[in-house]
Amino acid sequence: MVKTFFRITGIVLGSILLLCGILYLATMAYYSGTFLPGTVISGHRADHLHVEDVDQMLQKDATEYKMVLQLKDGAETAVNGFDFDYEVDYTESLTKILKSQKLYEWGWYYLYGASYRAEPAVTYDEGKLLACLNDLNCFRQEDENKDAVVAIENRMNHFTLRDDRKEALNPDRAAKLVLSAVKK
Repeated sequence: MVKTFFRITGIVLGSILLLCGILYLATMAYYSGTFLPGTVISGHRADHLHVEDVDQMLQKDATEYKMVLQLKDGAETAVNGFDFDYEVDYTESLTKILKSQKLYEWGWYYLYGASYRAEPAVTYDEGKLLACLNDLNCFRQEDENKDAVVAIENRMNHFTLRDDRKEALNPDRAAKLVLSAVKK
């Protein structure tokens, strides 16, 4: 009778352990192509989603890319991303994040989650961006100084510097800074 009790108890416990193991492995298989539960990527919930889904979600933020240039005098001007074919792709970064997640830790992710930052691969047409910048009034300020007088004047043996130039933006330097900002 005692042997029968231990045998039945062993079979029941073994069956429960086997069932738990099968469920654990099945859950690992379920998450093999998706992000683990509790995963947050660049501020967006990504659990149970595929790389393509998260990429589309993150691209929605980038489609409305607008660069606002604020000048020294407080004036602002903007350049829209669609004007120079600005596009981002998070696929490579998201794939690295997905591969870094260990499937056997899915239970840990349920309890504590994880947060990641996806870095996009940025593409744009540099020629179109430079053309957009050259169309801005602030980049054409140099023309205003074409007729400006810069001279040393002698007034009764008192020399003074006459400078009629207006403060102007250096377009080459500004374009380099804008290109650097777009790449970041």
